[in-house]
Amino acid sequence: MTMSLLAESVAAESWGVAFGIRQGMQRVAAILSPIAFGLVTTASGVESAFLVGAAALLGAVLILASPGAHLGPPT
Repeated sequence: MTMSLLAESVAAESWGVAFGIRQGMQRVAAILSPIAFGLVTTASGVESAFLVGAAALLGAVLILASPGAHLGPPT
């Protein structure tokens, strides 16, 4: 779904860069998330890790729902 949204919001000549950035960020998150949540769990317990995860998701939703997040169709 994210790739479809990305293809619709980025000009066709920029797809390579856009998809590369998306894939790179996905790989970084796949490596760093378990480390970060493991540290939170070790320091504060499992409940805290879930609260931090929920706060991160809420923050992402608020950023994506903000008016500046939608740049409109590609030109």
